[in-house]
Amino acid sequence: MAFGWWQLTSANYIEHYGLLREKMSDGRYERQQPHHSWNSNHIMSNLILFHLQRHSDHHAHPTRSYQSLR
Repeated sequence: MAFGWWQLTSANYIEHYGLLREKMSDGRYERQQPHHSWNSNHIMSNLILFHLQRHSDHHAHPTRSYQSLR
């Protein structure tokens, strides 16, 4: 159970590392946009992270299937 939690927490950290959104005057944060996420299409990260770094396409197209992410 602890290993599963660690994997999920690590993946979430990697997917969203360094992403910032502006805080609006009403206290809410601006809407999530594709430029708020990042991709890294390198052979080693693809192998080690199972294409996890193709996360920005998921934010831009949330209904796209995993196999179709770019």
